[in-house]
Order: sequence, then C-alpha cells, then structure tokens
Amino acid sequence: MFIRSAAVVLVALLPVAQGCDSGLQQRLNTARDARFDRAAAAVAKVEADRNLALDTSLPKPEDKAVGDVHPMMAWRKSVTLRPDAQALNELAENARPVPGRDVGAQGTPAEDAAKTGAAFLKDVNDFWTGVTTLSRYMGALSGYDGEVAKSKARSDEQAKTAKGWRFVEPPFGDEARFDRWFVHAASYLNLSSLSDRSIAWDAMHPAYGIAFGISRRMGEGSSDYISRLCLLHESLKDKCKGVPHEYRAALADRAFQEYLLKQAREYRASDRGGVFAKVAKQFGDAMEAAVKTPLAFKEELVLPSTVAAIGGRSGVRFVLSPTTGITATTDADVKLAEKYEGTLPTTFAADVAKLLIDLKDKPGNRIDYQRIVLEMPGATPIAQFLATVRAFPAKLGEGSGVKDIFLVGRRRIDESMRLAALKLRIPQADDSPTINYQFKEDAAKTTCQLVGRVGDPPAGKKNEFDLEILPGKIRATPITIDEATAARVPGETVNLGTPDDLGPLKKWLEENPGRVRAFVGIKGDYDKLVMLLSDLLFKCTDEEVGWDDASKPKATRTCGVSEARSTSFILGLCE
Repeated sequence: MFIRSAAVVLVALLPVAQGCDSGLQQRLNTARDARFDRAAAAVAKVEADRNLALDTSLPKPEDKAVGDVHPMMAWRKSVTLRPDAQALNELAENARPVPGRDVGAQGTPAEDAAKTGAAFLKDVNDFWTGVTTLSRYMGALSGYDGEVAKSKARSDEQAKTAKGWRFVEPPFGDEARFDRWFVHAASYLNLSSLSDRSIAWDAMHPAYGIAFGISRRMGEGSSDYISRLCLLHESLKDKCKGVPHEYRAALADRAFQEYLLKQAREYRASDRGGVFAKVAKQFGDAMEAAVKTPLAFKEELVLPSTVAAIGGRSGVRFVLSPTTGITATTDADVKLAEKYEGTLPTTFAADVAKLLIDLKDKPGNRIDYQRIVLEMPGATPIAQFLATVRAFPAKLGEGSGVKDIFLVGRRRIDESMRLAALKLRIPQADDSPTINYQFKEDAAKTTCQLVGRVGDPPAGKKNEFDLEILPGKIRATPITIDEATAARVPGETVNLGTPDDLGPLKKWLEENPGRVRAFVGIKGDYDKLVMLLSDLLFKCTDEEVGWDDASKPKATRTCGVSEARSTSFILGLCE
C-alpha cells in the first residue's frame, strides 16, 4: 500500500518538476539573449560614438586650410586619436563587464564583430597617420566586405551547435565604403591648397593609378605618365587629341574630378545616411561646380613638327608668337615686341644683345645666357628662320656670346604633343657666314649660307661626307682630306632618290656614320626643315604601351622612342 501510494505521489510530482525545469531554462535563455543583446549594443555604441564625433567636428565648406592641411584632411585624421580599437579589443577579450560598459563580448556573437572591427580600425589608423600606403589601404577597404562575409560564415557554423546564436554584423561598414572614394577626395582637397602645383600633381599619381587603372611606373617621369594616360584611357583619348602636352595635366585633373564626383554620387545613392552622407553631398556639390567650367586648350603657337628625343631645353627662352608677340624669359618675362607677324623688329638684335649682357653681368645669375631656347611658328619661311638665328650674337662685347640655340618643335607623330628640341651650335663670330661644296661631277662649287652644326658630333674620329638635299634630288659623297692642302676631295657620288622618300637616305646614314655637311634647299618653311633634320638625326622605334592589368590590350605609340643616329650635320641653306 505504501509503495503504491509513493508511486502515485511520484507520478503526480513529475509535471511540477518538469514545469520548474522549463521555467529555469526560459530564464537562462532570456538572460543569455539579454547578454548577447547588450554585447552587440556595446559594439554598436563604439561605432555610433565614433560617427557622432565625426559629425560634430565636420568642417564647414567655407573653412580654410591651416598651413598646408585642408580642413577635411584634418577632420578625417582626427578620429585616429580616439581609443575605439582599444574599446573593441577590451570587449572581445573579456566576458565580464569592462570599464564604462556593463558587459563583455567574449563568448557572445558580438566577440567576432568586435575583433573584425578592431582589425579594420588598425588599417584605418595606419593609413591616416601615414604608417601604410594608399594601395595597401585600398586593399583593406576592398577586402572589408569579404571579412564581414567570413564573420557571417563563422557565426552560421557556431549557430549549428549553440542555441540562440545569431550573426552580429561587424561595425564600420559605412566607414569602409566611404573611405573607398574619400581617400582620393581628401588627398585631392589637401593637395589642391599647395602653392607648388607640380608637387601637388605628382603626389596625386598614386590615386590616379587606382582611379584610371594606369599607375605611374618606377622611374617614369610625370610627362611620360600623362602621355600614357592620354594614349590609353577612354575618358582622356579624345580630349587629349591635338592638345599641347603642357595643358594635358589639367585634362587628367578634370577626368579625376569627374571620377570623384561619380564616386560621391554612387556612395550617396547606396549609403544609410549620417555624417558620411553629409560629406558625400558637400564634396559632390563642390565637384559638380568644378567640372561645369569647360576646358578648352588649343595650340596658340603652332611649332614645327619634330621626331627629336625629349629634353634639352634649358637656357634663355625666346618665344615669337603671332598671338603674344616676342617675349624673352630669364627669371622673368621681358616683352621685346607687342606683335610678331613673321618679320623681326629692326631693334631685335640690339635688344637681344642688351638682354644677354645684362643677364651675364647680373650678380648671382644661374641662367646660362649662352643657351637659347627658340620657339617660333613652323610656318616661318626658312629664310626668315635664318635671319632670326643670326640675330643671336656669338660675341658679347669682348667675351663669348651665344653658343647653342635649341630649335623647339612638337612631337605630333606619337600623339603626345610634347616639346622636343634640336641642338644647333651656331658659328663663331669670326667664322665665314657661307659654306660651299662640289660633287665630283659638278663643274663649279655651290655656295650656301652657313647655319651651324645640328646635333652633337659622334665620339672619336669619324668619316666625313657631303650631302645635298634639293627638291628634285638627294646626293651624297664620301670626303677625304688632302693632307697637303687641307682641301676636301669628293669621292663617288651616291644618288639617294628625292625628298619624297627618305628611306634610301636613312639607310645610307645608318651605313655611313660620321660628320656630314648637309646642304638643304632654302625654299619651304621652318616646319619642313625641322622635320627633315630631326627625321635624319634620330631613328624612330614604335613603342608598346600597356595598362596595370596585363590582360588589357596594349596600344602602339608610333615613334614612341627616338634614338640619336651616330651623325651630326653642318647645315648649309642653299638658294
């Protein structure tokens, strides 16, 4: 009877005991969920506090730079002083409450979110404090969504065995997406306030590389880089055509502004509001205003075409322009004539001599007054070109005067529109202004006007030749020097066709390196003369130009490389 009664009592108590267990588990689940929520909220608060600090310190559009630091750059760097990464690490490393918070995140879904966020903030701080590079930071920003996906995968795996486990999204997703374009915007704003534009432009090249997919290579000059951008990039190809190279940096700058505007608009279209949206609007409005002004560049002074190699243009610059007149530039611009219509003022030679003497005698002068950089229209008649060259004095008072004149042309053949120059060493003051020649079959000598030596002479003892280039024929002959009389004795004449096809002449020059007296017809214009001389003095090679992405098709730059032949010309101009 007793046993039976006990069984009844036990059976009667089972529902009560199960009810107690169920209530306890419910309370435990509730406590667990509450802890999970508080941990997630604590992580979210670190992000919220950070964004609030950015919002309250956001500069106004009219704020000015402090020294060389733009307000937006200072604003973005300011959060690197905040202990946000430390706060997240403390949450992730502690299960119990941490200072300032009533919970730790260790052992909760928020632990992984805190670790991911802290790792991201290290990348942020390293970049904005100058510890790491732009390309490395861009990699971290691009990879942030991947890190979030990894965190989600870990959470999903944990949820298979841990009841109540759910994914907590790592913080700073908005900040990562914001910085993907703002790193360029901030640098652009900061550098735009620098007084030295060349330094500012050079400093933007890493950002250009990311924006355009065409990075500046190790050892590549800024001019070479801008030429490559104009040759390859779709947004610049047509815009650069026909534009002088010296203006093309502005075109690249405008294309970069348009890129930044597009990035700001795309961010605003996808963001979730807040301080970063304010910045995107503020910057986007500024860029939109900036790109509205049309850029129109044209070649005011149409220089002769050339295939000469880039470089060699230091000295006193003389510009003869139908638009701006005649100007000389030393350490400042000096106007020598308000107009230039193809003929020189009667006072030109005297004005040049006075300017060069003043420069020579100026204390502390570092400009080489014996080197002239000449920029004049390609349409100038060759006879007028000769008169201009002879206006530069080989003697100044009792001392030496001008030695070299650099004939500046523009490289149109490779579409770079870059400036390049042929070096002309003018005759000395006591040299004869004329020079003559006679081929073996000629009945008499032909006398021409001596211009000077074009190109640097080849090293060592070289063979001597005479070359005649007239509208209907090209002839060449080797020359021997009679030791007794020092007379030049012509050899057998080589007929090399006509100027319509320079192929045979170029082949002959390759096979006969040396010093050549070149006698050229004086008819025609300066453009024709410079192109002829440069084409003969330099050998062109096409160049393959590529992107950062090797899978993209390369472009061919015609005559991208010009290599000097082992030849120099003593130039005579003949009627």
